[in-house]
Amino acid sequence: MKPILRVENLRFYYGPRTVTSEPLLLDDLSFHVLPGEILGIIGPNGCGKSTLINLLSKVLMPHEGQMFVHDKPLKDMKQQDVARAMAVLPQDISVSFHYSVEEMVLMGRAPYRNGLGWETSVDYEIAEEVLDLTCTREFAGRWFLELSGGEKCRVLLARALAQQPDMLLLDEPTANLDLQYQTRMLDMLAGFARQHGTTVCIVTHDLNLVGEYCDRVVVLKDGRVHREGSPVEVIQAETIAEVYGAQVHIGTNPHSGAPHVFLKAEAMRE
Repeated sequence: MKPILRVENLRFYYGPRTVTSEPLLLDDLSFHVLPGEILGIIGPNGCGKSTLINLLSKVLMPHEGQMFVHDKPLKDMKQQDVARAMAVLPQDISVSFHYSVEEMVLMGRAPYRNGLGWETSVDYEIAEEVLDLTCTREFAGRWFLELSGGEKCRVLLARALAQQPDMLLLDEPTANLDLQYQTRMLDMLAGFARQHGTTVCIVTHDLNLVGEYCDRVVVLKDGRVHREGSPVEVIQAETIAEVYGAQVHIGTNPHSGAPHVFLKAEAMRE
């Protein structure tokens, strides 16, 4: 099976680089994502996770290396084609203008508009579907800026789904959600990926989320891939100590069999 996304020997840094510069944010980073899989990308703060999302969405450009989507160099793709292939749910929510929730979701249809760019009946049908999927129909007529952080996150996910992309790139998607909507969102995404063959790439600090929902995990450290494999292979006490400097106990969820991380309080450590 050919990867939907290939990242090869990626290097990135901010500002001019000299021999005495700080370490690269991304240093010879290489990995791939397969069609239909749910991939988790984890690592400590500053390891380059959010920078990687910005590179994949062409907000930033790498200094070295290549990214390929469906074997096409990302740098050569038109932004419209990138938007049809990948949709991004950013960590930082920044909207300055007053748009209704429905208008925000319909923005996800922009890559498919031609001519004058007016929405079609198909665009509205898809918007209705994703509003239902994300449990956001109840405030479709409200102003986006009036919503809570968690509600905004769900609306932006609806907008991303409205793009009907081959791959979703989600940067800390559950950070602003309460426990109920964390579970709802992840269950919905897992079901959506299975039903539509959509690839989902989740950048997160939540190791238990990764254990429960991801098919494969890539661990970043110092801008490189430190380890990759299935959740059972990757979520190990030794790996977490190496990457995060934290002492943990790894158990098993009795309902799903997924690995589960338990913190060891300092007073309880052996």
